[in-house]
Amino acid sequence: MKKTQCPPPYVLSPPTAPTSVYSVTELQALKVNPDLESCPFQRTPVVSGAMGGYDEPDQHVKEEEKEEYEDVVLPASPPPPVPPVFKSTHTMQTRLQVSKTDTPTASTFPMVEVAGPDGPILMHRPWTAADVREAAEHLPDPRNSGMKFIEQFLNFCQEFRPTEVEIRRILAKRLGPGDLLKISQRIPRPELKIVHVDWAHAKNMEYRDALLELGDALRKAFPPKVDMSKIASCKQKPEEQVDDYVSRLTAIFNEHSGLEQPGASESHPCNSILTGMLPELHDIVIRTYVGCKEECRLNDLKRHARHAQLTQQQKKKAKQEKTEKELHMAALTMYSALATMQGQ
Repeated sequence: MKKTQCPPPYVLSPPTAPTSVYSVTELQALKVNPDLESCPFQRTPVVSGAMGGYDEPDQHVKEEEKEEYEDVVLPASPPPPVPPVFKSTHTMQTRLQVSKTDTPTASTFPMVEVAGPDGPILMHRPWTAADVREAAEHLPDPRNSGMKFIEQFLNFCQEFRPTEVEIRRILAKRLGPGDLLKISQRIPRPELKIVHVDWAHAKNMEYRDALLELGDALRKAFPPKVDMSKIASCKQKPEEQVDDYVSRLTAIFNEHSGLEQPGASESHPCNSILTGMLPELHDIVIRTYVGCKEECRLNDLKRHARHAQLTQQQKKKAKQEKTEKELHMAALTMYSALATMQGQ
């Protein structure tokens, strides 16, 4: 068989790797993220730390700045900025509004005594309408007697320490607008109040003098009224003790007679007591108390009235015992008669 001559095999030499003109690091920076549409921007080298760094200056620049500004003292770094506080356009309405004015302010609140670190102190306590109504209930009606009202009102002010504003409210509650007008000019200024805890202290003199001046105005505007009908209608009850009756009538007399407390001459209350006394006691007192019609003393009248009442009680007790004894003897007599009749 004849051999055919074949062309020599075509052998390709292995391709040589192309030599790149660029360095590997530069090519590495050109890598494209498949998620991006283009190459990223080249970043400026920054000082390691938080974002917003700056270019690191050269070493020779640092040395020159150190030599030129070596004697300069730099100020301390300012504190970190504080975030702005939200400012509302709405003005809060507080209980006490403090305004910087040239006019001096005056407090008109009532003062009460409380425990403090160094002893009792005074602090304010606002009064409500219910407080004024409750405080004025136990005070007498000033229209009946301004003198008796101011006597109790002074004790009230010493205990509760109201300001002149509260005093005006109490007087308006007790008097009404018409009668309050009679003394409105004598009511002290509104800012007057007690200053010291001790009532008799010199700092409270102005407060006390103002109350005394108000008392004079009340005495003149409202003199005592006389109501003898209530005094005449006060009578001693059958089983009422003399002391209880005298105390009850004396209170009514002092309230409605329009006179001051009984002094050396006590004929008016004594006559009222004798008039309302029980008839049997009245007769005994008239017989035993010599001179009771001319110059009667309240203490002497009470002593004779107690003696007369004790005498009447003893007589009633003796009479009751005698009656019980007679009934007992009558019962025994009846039982004896019945026994005799049954024995026959």
